[in-house]
Amino acid sequence: MRRLQIAEKIITLAFSLFVWVSLRAEAQPLAYLDLSGEWPFQIDPRNQGEGQGWFEPGYEDAGWEKIPAPAFWERHGQQGYDGYAWYRIKFELPETFRNQPVYLGLGGVDDAFDLWIDGRRFGSFGDKQTGETYYRRKSLHNLTRWLSPGPHLLAFRVEDWAGGGGIHQAPLALASDSTVFMTPEERVRALAKKNSPALWPYWVQGLGQSWTVIGLPEAVAEGLVSRDGALGANTWPFTLSTWLRLEDGSVYAPENRPPDQLTWQLERGFLPLPQLLYGDERIQIRQSYAGLPGVREGERSRAVFEKYRGEDAQIAQIDYEITVASEKPLKGWLFSGVRPYLVNSKVAEIQRIEWDEQRKTVVVNGKFPVWCSAGAPHHRFIRPVASLKLDRSKGDISEIVLKGIPAAPEKTVPEEDLRMIAGLFAWEVVLQPGVNLFQFRAPLEGSETWKDSTEFAPAISRPEMADRWQALLTAAALKAPDKSLCNAYYASLAYILINADRGMPHPGPLAYDLFWYRDTAYMLAALLRNGQFDFARRAVNHLMAAQRPDGEFPPIFDLNYKQVGEREWDSQGQALFSLAEYVFFSGDTAAARRYWPLVERGVAFLDSLQASSKTGILPPSWSAEDLGSEKWHHYWDDFWAVAGLRHAALLAQKMGWPEKSQRLREKAHRLNEATRASYTQLMKKKKISWIPNGPEDLQGSSMARGTSPGLWPGGALETDDPLVKQSFDYYWNTWITPYRGAYLHHNGFWPYAFELGLCYLRLDEPERAHAILQWHLNHQTFPGGYAWAEVLDTVNHRFQAGDMPHAWVAADYVNLVRGLLVDERGDSLALGAGIPREWLESGEAVGITGAFTRFGKITFEVSYRQSSQTLAWSIAGENLHAAGLKLKLPREFICKSVEVDGAPWRDFNAGEIRLPVSAKSVLVQAAL
Repeated sequence: MRRLQIAEKIITLAFSLFVWVSLRAEAQPLAYLDLSGEWPFQIDPRNQGEGQGWFEPGYEDAGWEKIPAPAFWERHGQQGYDGYAWYRIKFELPETFRNQPVYLGLGGVDDAFDLWIDGRRFGSFGDKQTGETYYRRKSLHNLTRWLSPGPHLLAFRVEDWAGGGGIHQAPLALASDSTVFMTPEERVRALAKKNSPALWPYWVQGLGQSWTVIGLPEAVAEGLVSRDGALGANTWPFTLSTWLRLEDGSVYAPENRPPDQLTWQLERGFLPLPQLLYGDERIQIRQSYAGLPGVREGERSRAVFEKYRGEDAQIAQIDYEITVASEKPLKGWLFSGVRPYLVNSKVAEIQRIEWDEQRKTVVVNGKFPVWCSAGAPHHRFIRPVASLKLDRSKGDISEIVLKGIPAAPEKTVPEEDLRMIAGLFAWEVVLQPGVNLFQFRAPLEGSETWKDSTEFAPAISRPEMADRWQALLTAAALKAPDKSLCNAYYASLAYILINADRGMPHPGPLAYDLFWYRDTAYMLAALLRNGQFDFARRAVNHLMAAQRPDGEFPPIFDLNYKQVGEREWDSQGQALFSLAEYVFFSGDTAAARRYWPLVERGVAFLDSLQASSKTGILPPSWSAEDLGSEKWHHYWDDFWAVAGLRHAALLAQKMGWPEKSQRLREKAHRLNEATRASYTQLMKKKKISWIPNGPEDLQGSSMARGTSPGLWPGGALETDDPLVKQSFDYYWNTWITPYRGAYLHHNGFWPYAFELGLCYLRLDEPERAHAILQWHLNHQTFPGGYAWAEVLDTVNHRFQAGDMPHAWVAADYVNLVRGLLVDERGDSLALGAGIPREWLESGEAVGITGAFTRFGKITFEVSYRQSSQTLAWSIAGENLHAAGLKLKLPREFICKSVEVDGAPWRDFNAGEIRLPVSAKSVLVQAAL
């Protein structure tokens, strides 16, 4: 995923620092030479460099430019260049390498490369024909026979065939010990295989990674809860784990149990307060996690939950409950581990762990305090996770939990400072029959915010927090017999709010902790449909504030509106769409007037894009990033531009600006016609029966995802168009049916399938929408937490790539489930379009209370009486101004007769009843 390139520079710097610290700690004879820096560089578009001897030591490269390595060459004057390019570097191998091995470590070369040493070819790595790339592939090369102390030349010919290019990823160095090139993560995995048993994180054990979030709505910091029970945060360089060892040697720890022996659930079924349960007949353990507003600098925070949005004073809390089933007390040890293993399979830097006697807290890196209700620990252990020489490592500190407290005290000062320190704290406890509660707390933002605190007391309790989350999430309340489906709906709303930072929607807490217009369009749609108008107002302010003077809406930016990544044209339509949706739902016409000049500027920028293309569609761009090359056209961009223009036209109409509205409708029509002409001509010419991703990509799985905004939320495609129907049939049969509801895309399962579910719902294929929903409910990335990663692997359905809980995916889920019950279709509201027969035959009422729509609020409920085969609907609108209502029946039901408010009604067919918004009660006589 190209999104991950955003973190490349950070990763490069982190590796260089790790190696520097490692070398500082290790005495001779270890030898190391860092080759990063300014390298002579020359592009070779005709691939003539080899023939001209560019690899020869005597070749004169004084006229070549110099660029940094490692780095993508696009960031240094070669924007958009794909092809061959050369790097050369002359260096002196130090005497410290004499009589020692010499290894060349490369972190990543995009895409393939040939290497010459002192004019002799060493080898070729990567192959365009087979697609073998070293883009994200570290390589280690033994140069012992090729290099000795003295002057040398390395020459690289790099071939890039898509995206970024060059020697771009650390390390770029020579060393006498190959283990120096181990990343911290590789080092930890090696130690786990080498040393005695310990309570290693799941990702070290090869059991995958997954996590969920806790915290306050819109706060910058997010707490992270791993599936193996560890608590972390996107601000912490550590995770906190809790364990129990009884006097008889029994150990209770999530890490020494397989995932299927742990039960995860959310408090009240759906609140973002996760709970972990495990144990046996003697002991049951419940670990309850919460992100709570805290007491800052000795003053109590404000008591109204809504005012906590965006607050930085947050407490992460674990309630560690041990329930003893026996009638006699049990003795044992309570342990808390502070380790540098993060939830996303990374290893952070911990330089020191100390005990603050005055505040009775463990302090990590002098900044992050951790408090326990048990008081001062009876034992404290500090040790390095790893030594530079692997055979010197003592193993993970958690082995003490398995073996027992050592008789002799451990040395607490590490011998080697790799900035990979771990701490273990132990309390002797006597567990009484019944429930024994211990609490652990840590501020998410670090100690500067908590100058006078000792216990880091939350401003409100966990039960109070639960009440306020419930009120926030159930403003629109679902009624359906499938409780998991409903619980996932509310949990998904919570994840969108927690991932957001100060009114700025962010799709994830880690890799995706940035603003995307694309993700925001879907997230805002979900939140508006659930009454989150205050949040939406702040989000709209952000997305309009980031517009450039030329009218471009930069696709990705940070909290300071600094653009991140490349240019993508879908953001233009998404910005216009989101503003219009906000005004339609909230009624905030002042925002429309305030931002209309920016709308005009954005439309002008779209005009300039369209004018730059000979075909009338938008020019090539990265588009949705996973759809394909930046050198391709993507119909996704065009469908979103049409959606933005149409919504802007509707907004102008709402504001009473008919001429502006007409002009925008015409622009949308021209672009839509050009797009249709492009794909229909292509389908005819290439003899295909489906709408492809774009002119350059006819067969890839991107076609399904890339076409989806034409149906939802855009409307560029018509549901009664046979070409559209056959295209979505092809997508279903090719990319979804073989996987029973999962969407196969780029060798992974992508939960963006929910967007396709909405399309099938609009195509009157609700069974397909339910198949997609059911597969994902059965394959949660964090089972029991209703959280999905952006990409799941196709074998174990674990986290494969991206971030989680992915808030765009969460929004897709919310939008699809809401669409089953209420959906805006043109100027009317469709009710019950996705209610299946099984729900009605369950005997429970089905519906939604207080649904927010573009046309006002609506509440409805439908129940089925099997004895009389009648469907009874009750409907209540609030300021409804839709053109009408459309009641949908499951496919198995055939409508025979209808009464509306006690009088016969004739405006219906076998599966749909058309009503005025004033209708209150509807009785349907149906047949199966």
